[in-house]
Amino acid sequence: TSDGEIIATDLLGQGEHGPTSPCALITTSERIAYETLEEIERQLKTLPTADVTSVSWRDYGQILLVDSIEEAVIEADKLAFEHVEVLT
Repeated sequence: TSDGEIIATDLLGQGEHGPTSPCALITTSERIAYETLEEIERQLKTLPTADVTSVSWRDYGQILLVDSIEEAVIEADKLAFEHVEVLT
């Protein structure tokens, strides 16, 4: 199963590309959603690129909690981000 620290690191890595870089987690797990959010907040306190990454996360970051993998696919298609990972 996925780990909140790894997911947060990857999401914030996308945010490092610039203050308008979107990053999103779509998950069926409430536990993963909360763990990832807590980890994002923790990492932003020490991240050397936090000046850019925090703006990207604040303005374009999101965590979507969905009921099924099918719904996750629909939401991912709506977002149409360039970078998509499937973590289990």
